Amino acid sequence: MPSASISTTVDGVPTRDGASAPPRIQKDGRTDRSGNAGFTELPAGRYGVNVDPPAAFVRSASAPIAQVADGGTATIVVRLERGGVITGRVFDEDGEPVSGAMVQAFRHVSSGAAMREAGAGSSQSTNDIGQFRVWGLPPGDYVVSALLSAQTLSSATSHVTDGFLPTFYPGVAAYDGARPIIVKAGQETGGLDFQMVQGRLGLVSGRATDSAGNPLTSGATTSASLLLTSRGPTPGFGRSANLQPDGSFVVTNVPPGDYYLSAARMRFDSPSAPREGAYVPVSVNGDEVTVNIQTNVGAIISGHVVVEGAATASQAGAPGSDPRPAQTMVLLTSAPPGRHLPGFAAPPVTRGRPDGTFTLTGVRGSVHVGATHGRAALKAVRRGGSDISGEPLELLGTERINDIVIIMTEETGRIDGVVNDAGGQAVAGAPVVIFPDDPSRWADGSPLIRQTRSGAAGVAGAAQPGAADYPPVGAAGAPRVAGAFSTGLLPAGRYAVVALPPDTPGMTPDRESVTRWRESAKVVTVEVGQTTTVQLTPIKWTEYRPSRTGDGPAGDADVAGQPASSP
Repeated sequence: MPSASISTTVDGVPTRDGASAPPRIQKDGRTDRSGNAGFTELPAGRYGVNVDPPAAFVRSASAPIAQVADGGTATIVVRLERGGVITGRVFDEDGEPVSGAMVQAFRHVSSGAAMREAGAGSSQSTNDIGQFRVWGLPPGDYVVSALLSAQTLSSATSHVTDGFLPTFYPGVAAYDGARPIIVKAGQETGGLDFQMVQGRLGLVSGRATDSAGNPLTSGATTSASLLLTSRGPTPGFGRSANLQPDGSFVVTNVPPGDYYLSAARMRFDSPSAPREGAYVPVSVNGDEVTVNIQTNVGAIISGHVVVEGAATASQAGAPGSDPRPAQTMVLLTSAPPGRHLPGFAAPPVTRGRPDGTFTLTGVRGSVHVGATHGRAALKAVRRGGSDISGEPLELLGTERINDIVIIMTEETGRIDGVVNDAGGQAVAGAPVVIFPDDPSRWADGSPLIRQTRSGAAGVAGAAQPGAADYPPVGAAGAPRVAGAFSTGLLPAGRYAVVALPPDTPGMTPDRESVTRWRESAKVVTVEVGQTTTVQLTPIKWTEYRPSRTGDGPAGDADVAGQPASSP
């Protein structure tokens, strides 16, 4: 058994009375030749066990959770399997090999979500005869692309020119025409030969300044950067630009497409000074585009948090009550297109004041507003009296917003359940998505859309709200049986619940995916103080997989002489 790196981190689940979670504990180690590893002197609690597989291996299921009693032991098994392999050749219009092209394999979630590169070997350059071998891929659907770097394209060119465009298998420049490749564990899919598309390469030029109007440049006390990156679901193009003393710049050899031009500046002599930044959408179509960009200190968002059903001051002193007031944390999470913006720090988090007011500074991009407060659940977000629950704020960084109202509620219920296969056997590691039955709340990355996974025997899945990095709430105490899951606390109302195949890649559900899953979901009603139970069966892979133009709902095109079929 090859050696693997393994680590364990205590699961910081808040206690049922809303008290602070225990301190996080992390330990690292390596497996021996037999694949065994152990951690000792662990306090009682729930631990997430993460395994970094050796080259060419992948985990066959999600990272397990172990429940350790005081003075007790827990044993878990993490199964590894050899990843899949994709091989092929890249050539030009004359059939000559294209060497030095970066070939990447991306797991695709849906046409509205960002693709993610998967596996240590999922990015490889073609050799001298144009061949590539992409390895270590978890089972699933993939899109393969080839891209030549600016250096290969002679970046000294300062005008529009012809060259190779980013190309998707089977030889198309548009992502919508890409053909999905089905990869199975331990198997090689060969014969992916395709021709790179040629076309006009444009350029983007302009001038960058800071918030005071001075040229944006690096110096003894400042660091400045300018990046042009792909906008939309298909990553792979990213290029920096050299800033001249007067702040001018030129980015050459830009393939047709939509981009973000982003700038950032940081001061070394004043670490407490706000980091300036900015971003501008840019579209290029084989032409010269002029764009000026000015950095800013970020938007300011302020408002207050209302907690419905919270205990009154007289109730707080009642026997058995917790005398400590629950702390309110207000946080932002990135949403499309904000998650594609490079060079910016993570969205800010702040502690609410005793009177419920809050202020967040230095914000840019597309962000969702959310909060945590003891055992309360997020019910709604309002701006200026309008309900914007689940809808992101689109911020350039110059806005001043002071009318946000976050409504939390302690009038909650929950959904517990079990995921079984068609034969009635428990399914561990199946992603479970919980979302409001109201379609108006299905925005991409909405914190109102929750995710969890079914647990292994003796372990309950830990709920996570949407794409947010919230601490899981209310998951402790869920039934610890194989395939069990718990949503945590939810505001009363109607919800749809759906289980996905266990090998579904990590993702942020978007509106398109949720709309498709709604047809197979079970709809339940959550009532205050009640636990609703539900039994789920993972949806079929064809219901999960996105459709492709011309390929049918399951991507029914032949790949390398073999029909596409479910893994």
